Amino acid sequence: TFANASTGYLIEWLGYTWVFLLCTFVAIPGMMLLTLVAPWGDDPPPHQ
Repeated sequence: TFANASTGYLIEWLGYTWVFLLCTFVAIPGMMLLTLVAPWGDDPPPHQ
């Protein structure tokens, strides 16, 4: 995919540290939305 193909160029341009920080920053909204889909601490629904 495009994201995989461009990662090498991004690492070459920014360096590993900045790419790691960029990926972490980009992942934050998805991690926040994950709490809506699978909230922590709730009991699982009973099996039928």
